[in-house]
Amino acid sequence: MEKLKYYWQRFCGFLAEKRPAGRVFTILNSADEARRSWQVALREFNFAEINFIDYSSYKIIASQKRYIYLLKQAQESGVTSWAANELRPLAPSLSNDCPTINDN
Repeated sequence: MEKLKYYWQRFCGFLAEKRPAGRVFTILNSADEARRSWQVALREFNFAEINFIDYSSYKIIASQKRYIYLLKQAQESGVTSWAANELRPLAPSLSNDCPTINDN
């Protein structure tokens, strides 16, 4: 059991060495990476040979589902692309300012 623990710690240390320093992995980074892989899969499908079409379509569907999943996770955790104080309506309130059309 001690040997297994030793090798596990060495393996984890090896992974920590390979990780880029200062890079923070967030759900937004993961979603952006998933979006890019989805776009690559779509481009690959355009150039796929007859025997490669099944794999290409599988890759498109898998990357699309991963992207949608990560977007839902970001939405549930309240992550937005901009700060809440930067949100402004696209159009002014139309309740009283908009003229109505009469059928006369």
